[in-house]
Amino acid sequence: MPVSHAKTYECVVYHNNEKHVIDSLVNNSIAIEFQHSLGVDIDEMNQRYKAHKALGYVPYLVLDFTEFIVHDLKIKRDSKVISKLEKWLTTAYYQNDGLFVEFRGTMVWMSKSFDNGYYNLKSSIFQNDLITLQTKYLEIISLQRIKRKEREIQSAEKAQERAIHELEYRREENREAKFKSENYEYFRRCFRNRTIRSLVERKGKELFNYRTYTEEHEDKHYKYYEK
Repeated sequence: MPVSHAKTYECVVYHNNEKHVIDSLVNNSIAIEFQHSLGVDIDEMNQRYKAHKALGYVPYLVLDFTEFIVHDLKIKRDSKVISKLEKWLTTAYYQNDGLFVEFRGTMVWMSKSFDNGYYNLKSSIFQNDLITLQTKYLEIISLQRIKRKEREIQSAEKAQERAIHELEYRREENREAKFKSENYEYFRRCFRNRTIRSLVERKGKELFNYRTYTEEHEDKHYKYYEK
């Protein structure tokens, strides 16, 4: 009231001849529902969302979870807080990025678009920046997308480094086998032969395998092939 000089709480509106009472109508544009009793019917909440949306408002729903602290969101799926929260993730508010959960000292914005499905807000930010939250939503999504891309690049670079390291390790093992194992006796002979060596020398650092076989009435064959 000090800002708008008008009553902004418990505002009565009508949609399709049905009466709806908005808990808080901010700037005549944002319709906020506060739920302290978490046993309310979901269909009823969805009807409120549809009515407020149809009247041109931005519908927000704030749930009272002040008995919990924010790190409770990170505990296992069968926790008390998660079981209480699950039904609210089926509401139109959540589906349209308008669900907020007030924990003790922290406001959490629930959205499938956020990393991990939620974003921590200070309660003061929710109050002071309420009018511009839609802009902030886009900024959060953009920033998280950039950070996600950076993590993907870093992960790919680390994976490439590991692959190179692994390849070098395998090559070194293979090198020792080629030049020390009896299985590569004829391979080494090829490298000592000038004519053959000129054809295979550039392959000397590659990974090789071998097999031996003997055909009827013939000598034993040794076959070496590049992996």
